[in-house]
Amino acid sequence: MLQVKNIEVVYMNVIRVLRGISLTVADGQIVALLGANGGGKTTTLKAISGIIPVGKGRVSFLGENITWHDVDDHSAQVTFTDCGKSVSGLMIFDDRGRLTNFTTKRYREIDGEFSLDPWSTPITGYGVRAGLNLPVRGQAVWSLPAGDLPYADLEITDVEYNSAGVA
Repeated sequence: MLQVKNIEVVYMNVIRVLRGISLTVADGQIVALLGANGGGKTTTLKAISGIIPVGKGRVSFLGENITWHDVDDHSAQVTFTDCGKSVSGLMIFDDRGRLTNFTTKRYREIDGEFSLDPWSTPITGYGVRAGLNLPVRGQAVWSLPAGDLPYADLEITDVEYNSAGVA
């Protein structure tokens, strides 16, 4: 299910292009967004898909399981809740609205001892895959007192959609 509640989009911190847009799309439902040229249809779709940041309001793809709260013009606190347990992190965006980093705290184990340490997934490159501009390079990094510890370099080389069952 897709839920959009009272979203607002402001360009360049000055021009409010969307205000108070709300809609719900049930699983399997098909919806058309209609309106005049310049009415905000494309901006609404970009906001829902995360291509541009939502200034206020909330976009939820999994019902109430995921919440989104703006921190400032370039970041949002995101929380996923399931079975009474929640995890949160900070999503950081550039001036173009592209995700540049995700930070949170994760448990790390060393010799049977556990500590809760800062962890991040900086995006180091974007590219076109399957016709979409997507993050294609990044890392997984522990931020430790002795310095950053990058422990994974990631690269998406191809995107293929499973269209089985799609008419």
